[in-house]
Amino acid sequence: MATKSFALLVLCLSLMAFTFTKQTTHPKLIKLQVVNKMQTSVKQIYLYDSEGNEIPVLSEGTVIEAGQSLEISFQCGVYTLSVENSKGQFCDYYNFDVCQKNTWELTECEEK
Repeated sequence: MATKSFALLVLCLSLMAFTFTKQTTHPKLIKLQVVNKMQTSVKQIYLYDSEGNEIPVLSEGTVIEAGQSLEISFQCGVYTLSVENSKGQFCDYYNFDVCQKNTWELTECEEK
């Protein structure tokens, strides 16, 4: 009887540990305040995943005007980001760790 109880206890603890591990392995969603310190508006921010797929961050019609800010949500991680301003210029940010930031200040960049 003690052996069955012990085996049941071990099984329960294993299931609890597995459940806890599964819940904590999902990437954490963080909020990042993007502050546009450029003299032009931000037309789009592109995120590139590990496979190089381009994912637009701003929804259709959303623009971050010069001097304005916008809060956006990201899954915690390290990304390549590209910012397109209203002049069609791009700024690229490589190995951008969104987990380590609360605020991201965008400044002028050179045309590609």
